Parts: sequence; structure tokens; C-alpha cells
Amino acid sequence: MPNTAQLYTLTATVLFTSSKTETITCTLVVQDDTTAIVSSSKTTMWNPINAAWTAQFGQAFAKNNMFKVDLMALTHEIDFSTSGSDLPNLVTYNNDYLFKYLINCEGIILDGCTSLQNTADAIIGVDKNQFNFSNMTKLKKFYAQGCTGLSGTIDLTICPGILEVDTSRTSLTVLVP
Repeated sequence: MPNTAQLYTLTATVLFTSSKTETITCTLVVQDDTTAIVSSSKTTMWNPINAAWTAQFGQAFAKNNMFKVDLMALTHEIDFSTSGSDLPNLVTYNNDYLFKYLINCEGIILDGCTSLQNTADAIIGVDKNQFNFSNMTKLKKFYAQGCTGLSGTIDLTICPGILEVDTSRTSLTVLVP
């Protein structure tokens, strides 16, 4: 099983007895997905993600851990503002950064998350920046109002569809496309 996602596109054309044809295309993702990314035990991260899952799919997430494919399925915005100062970082259960796995997420709301900082020493690997948006090309909305622990520059130039950004009451500079 590959460690990184391998995408396979399948296309099928169906001919109905009425002589009408339909072509259907789907994409399959094949990869090793045995490592938990978000655990229900880390409620400050779990609860907002589960709320986004519930809003998108109509029911709460049914397992205790979310994996890569679960997070990749999320398109709904995730509102972490309910966690406020209780959200110390966006470090995942496997010591990576959350945004790496939210490739289809369209919105991140961090308003009032005053404990967040730009870097996180608990992240394993070369990139210690938990605000790396390089995988979030579908992002349309980013709010971080009042996140007093954030400063420096956040690069959203990889997000061509970004429509709304609000980082008021922070020391952030945001680069947009």
C-alpha cells in the first residue's frame, strides 16, 4: 500500500435500452491509512471537526479516530472559534499539522483562538509551521480575528479561490493570490 495518495480515475460509459448513454467518472484514492490523525480524546480539535462532519454529512462521525481519508472528505468549513483559548495548536494525533490533511476544506474559522501561535515544536519533520496552506487549494474563507498569539506572514497564494480573509486584531500579514 503506498504511503502517499495514489489517484486512479475510472470512467464508465453505460448504454441504456432507450439508446441513451451516460458517462460516469470517479476517482479512487489508494494509500496507507492506518494512522489516526485526529482522536476524539483531543476534544478541542475533535469537536469542531466533528461539527463540520455532522453539518456536511447529516450525522456525527461514528468512530473514535479520524484518518487521512476522513479529513480529505471534508469540504465544509471548520469553526474552531468555539474552542477559544483552549485550542493550543493544530498539531494532529500523529504529530503533523492539521491543514496537511484538509485538502478539500473550504473554510477555516479560528476567531478568538488566542493560544494559537504560528509554529508548534510538537510537530515532527522539517516544516514546523502549523499554518502551512500548501495542500488547501480549495480554501475560500480564512478567519483568525483576535488570535493574539499569531504574528508574521501567512501565505494563502496557493488558494486561488480565496474569497474572504479576516485577521483583524492580530499581527498577521496575509499573502493572497
